[in-house]
Formats: sequence, structure tokens, C-alpha cells
Amino acid sequence: MTQKSWPWDTNPPTGGPGDGSAGLNEATAREFLALYFGVQDPTVEGVVHGVLDELEVSGSATPLDVAAGAAICYGLYINDAVATVGVATPALGTTGGRVVLRTNWAGVGEEDSLDARTRLAVVLNSDGVAAIPALTQTPGTTWEISLATFTVSTGGVITVTDDRTFRRVTGVVDTDDLVEAAVYGDKIQVGGVRRDHLQDAAARSVIGRAGATAGEPADIVAGADDRVLARTGGSLAFVQLTAGMVPGDLIDDTMVGNRVPQFYRRQGGNSTNWQTPGSTTYTPTTVRMQGGINLFSGVVSGGSDVDAITFPVAFSNVPLVLVAFQISGNTPALAPGAICWSSDVTASGFNLRMYQNTGLSGDFEVSWLAIGPE
Repeated sequence: MTQKSWPWDTNPPTGGPGDGSAGLNEATAREFLALYFGVQDPTVEGVVHGVLDELEVSGSATPLDVAAGAAICYGLYINDAVATVGVATPALGTTGGRVVLRTNWAGVGEEDSLDARTRLAVVLNSDGVAAIPALTQTPGTTWEISLATFTVSTGGVITVTDDRTFRRVTGVVDTDDLVEAAVYGDKIQVGGVRRDHLQDAAARSVIGRAGATAGEPADIVAGADDRVLARTGGSLAFVQLTAGMVPGDLIDDTMVGNRVPQFYRRQGGNSTNWQTPGSTTYTPTTVRMQGGINLFSGVVSGGSDVDAITFPVAFSNVPLVLVAFQISGNTPALAPGAICWSSDVTASGFNLRMYQNTGLSGDFEVSWLAIGPE
């Protein structure tokens, strides 16, 4: 294990070299510059982040372990291996203490009577006083920074609490120094904000702006089951589906399920005009069905009649039209001698015709069904 501290010169009491002049060769000078000048102010003391194990103090009995690391304590301190510090067991009662880094300009109390340097030290309160003793911070005489606080019982049991502070490096700003709105989006790296940094959201909610204005996001809450997030009434909300939310013709017969008949295929001779005969199979796209019933009154035997039927809503092209007698009234007696048919079918209507030769006059009800492209 090697402990070093800079920048100190020779040792007047012994005439020997101090850490500074003995240690500053090319390699150690580079080490000194990299660590020391990473700090903005030598009085802003503390442990250097990320160097070895950051001088962490551990243990539950004497001696305590101090991990390798580096720090600024009115100069640079480096320890490249685990060091140990002894803690005296009190006689009167539990006693408070600290493990510190101490820079001692006069070398008073230091081993080997060396001059100014930084070393690990233990500070104990009076025997039986559990309060943690204060730090000594007098520039030019003694300057301490705390690595850990502890209490030690009369049985020698030590309870350690981490008390390290970590130093700012050049170009890194302490959050305490930030003013409002000082950091904006371009200054935050992509992925720099984690999910646990975000404000908690309400249960069963999404975050956004419900209204039509820009501004701070808020929770949009799903207050009940079977709701979807939709824009309705100019705002975003969780709502139940309504007919107006489903575009026309979005759901076809292949989607609606049982008990809904499919108009699966048709055969004919034209892809758009359903009245054209043929044997080609076509797959319909949009399909419309319309129907009605027509009354032919007082049709004499040997006579015919025709009524023009206009579809309630026009088709996009010529549909199929099916006609049949509606059996009611006196139609059963007359129907065997009567026929009905459609003619002149267009997208907007057709002619409904009939002829009867029953030897009687009568009324005839004829129903019709048109199926074609919407």
C-alpha cells in the first residue's frame, strides 16, 4: 500500500524530502495534473469520483478499512490499496468519531515527523460522548474532510455511516448552481432521462394534452372498462365507440361473425353491371340490398300492367332484381294463370311487369328484391 500527497516540499525537521519533491517524476506528474486540475477550486475538497474504490470506509470493529481512491484536501491525496485505521475502545460509554483525511501543514502528530502532507486519521469525541466531533478546517494549519462517521461501544462494536462528499470536476456543474430554465432539451443527451425520473402518472392513464392547446402534459385517465382513446368533441378522451367513429364500409361480412349472412361471390358477364349474364365468378366489394312490394289493382284476364319502380337509394351500377307474387287476398286463386317480371333495369330503378290470363279480374301483389353494388 502506498499513500501519497502533493504539493509539499522538503521536511525541515529532518531535512529529508517531502512527498512532493520525492514523487513528482514524469509518471506521477501526469497523475497529479489529471486529478488535481480536474477540480475547480482546491478548497472545494472531497473524494474524486470514479478513482479506484473512492475511499469508502467499512468495518464493524477496529481497525476499519479505507478503500483505495483519491481526494482533494487542500492538495491531492492518492491511496492505491486498502488502508486501515485503528479506533480506540471507550471505557465510559458509546463514543462518536470520524474517519477523515487530514492535511497538516506543520506535520504535528504525523508519523516520521514529516512536514505538510495529507493522511488518513481518526477523530474521537470525549470518552462516552456519542455526538460526532466537528471537523477542523483551518487553512495553513490543519484541514480535514470527512470520509465516514461512526460510533464505537465499550465492547468495541463500531457502526459506520458513509460521510463522503464528491468533488466537481472542471466543466461539470453542481445541480445547486443551476438556475431555472438553465438546462433545455439540446443539453440533455438522448436517453439521459430515465423513466424513474418522470413524475408518477395516475392509474390506468396515458400522458398527453387532451385539449387543442400546447402546454404541459397531463394524465388522460381511462375511468371505466371497455373504453378507447379517441379524439371526440375536439379533445382526447377514453370513450365508448359510437357509429360515427367507424368509417363506412370498414367492416365487411368476413368480420362480423355468426348469424350475419355473407354475400360471398356472384356470377355474371360483367364486373360492374350485375344484370349482364355470364358464368364468370366475381367477388363483390360494397353491396347494397333494397326491396319493396307493389300492388297491381283490377288487372283483367288477358291483360297486363307495368309500374315504374325507383330505388329508394340508387346503386352505383345495375343490380340484380328478383320479383315474385305475394300470396294474399284473392291472389292464390289468380296466381296460377299470372306471371311477373322485371325489365329495363338501371342503377336507379326498373319496370315491374305482370300478365294474367285467369278468366277473372283481380288485384296482384308483387314483391321485389334488388341486390347490387353500393
